[in-house]
Amino acid sequence: MFKPAKFLDAWLRFRTERCDTPGIAVTIARKGRVLFDQAYGHADLEKRVALTPRHLFRVASHSKSFTAVAIMQLAAKGKLSIDDPAARHLRWLRKHRDPRFASVTIRQLLSHGGGVIRDGLDSDHWQLMHRFPTAVDLKARVLATGLTFDANVQMKYSNIGFGLLGLVVESASGMPYRQYVDAYVVAHPGSALTNTFSEFTPEIEKRLVTGYTRRFGDRDRDPIPRAVTTGALAAATGFCSTGRDLAKFFAAQVAGSTSALLDDESLKEMQHTQWSVRDRREQREYALGLTIEYAGKRRLFGHGGAFPGQRTCTLCDPSDGTIVAVLANFDEADPLAINKAIWSALEFFAMSRDGGTRIARAASRFEGIYTGTSWRTVQIVASDARIVAVHPDSWDPLKDSEEFEYVDPVTLKVRDVSAYFSEGELVRFEFRKNGSVESLNYAGATMWPEAEYYARRAAGK
Repeated sequence: MFKPAKFLDAWLRFRTERCDTPGIAVTIARKGRVLFDQAYGHADLEKRVALTPRHLFRVASHSKSFTAVAIMQLAAKGKLSIDDPAARHLRWLRKHRDPRFASVTIRQLLSHGGGVIRDGLDSDHWQLMHRFPTAVDLKARVLATGLTFDANVQMKYSNIGFGLLGLVVESASGMPYRQYVDAYVVAHPGSALTNTFSEFTPEIEKRLVTGYTRRFGDRDRDPIPRAVTTGALAAATGFCSTGRDLAKFFAAQVAGSTSALLDDESLKEMQHTQWSVRDRREQREYALGLTIEYAGKRRLFGHGGAFPGQRTCTLCDPSDGTIVAVLANFDEADPLAINKAIWSALEFFAMSRDGGTRIARAASRFEGIYTGTSWRTVQIVASDARIVAVHPDSWDPLKDSEEFEYVDPVTLKVRDVSAYFSEGELVRFEFRKNGSVESLNYAGATMWPEAEYYARRAAGK
């Protein structure tokens, strides 16, 4: 049994319903085994189509990880070296009016260390005001602007740089980018991704979620067209996939895996930090086509993606093969924050202590989401080590959780909580004959299970 499943399902369902979010899908896998694969909300609000785990998302910059695998494969085949100047494979770069471009290496493009402009002087393709650039357009846009910074000085994220890497794949392989990645990355025996596509095609349109803008003032969200192709930027942002397939893809990048996409040395090279990312919130790094994130003591690799109306993030812990993928179809979603909250939950349920299973069984009858007329909503959760009240109306529910001590079959005591709250006071439960919670008194405040509370409210009680 996957212990966090009950908590995650209740929390994600609550958040999706309460936050007026279109849809969220979450997949958790470990060593090739899917432990959790759920979807909440809608794939299409206008048609009221429920979101399912089989719906496809634009996974956007996850595409960079696919491109990086393709580059590393070609390096292993001797078709290129990642320390080659990109101009060795794209001879037209040698004619650039900025002579620095001739020395920008493939490694620097893979790590966003080439100093290349992020999206070009005209980036309105991201607002869908015109098409994404073709190969001819991309070449013209690159030639129209010099490097923003000297190469190998700092990380500067660049979709244009990964567009160039797509052209390098074509030059080194002698095949169109899509043809190469479809044959050697997507269909690789190590991954065998049956629900991953390197670009939008009309054949997959019905399976794609509809993306939605944020709300504008008091207006409803606007739906975003699904039929968008990404041209020469497919290598940076073209891919469509599901949570299950993303989990399979990153599982095939764990060194020592029998189904690895690359040899172990290539995988370790890809996952080796190249740059620290300037971020005011937390420690972040970038490797070769992979982001490096931290959740507690875990060092995770993966990638995120942002496409108009869709936000995604997948992170893998190579130490135990656990992978979490979060996909959302609305602009203001923060899948990295949700992903890290899920890692916190995994850590919470992994903790244990003597007598833990006995405590968890005894405390499981208290679990649920509770609310009151003038009181906050809490979700009571029990693991083998702890009983806590968390905040389900947050995307970081375990932050500032309140700890409980088990007193008896109908009573908990609040402990280890802010001095502003109710430390040392009791939480007393009233149970029905069938064992379900009827109500509780939380340090003096009456609360009810969510469904019961809204039924009472509807009845004027």
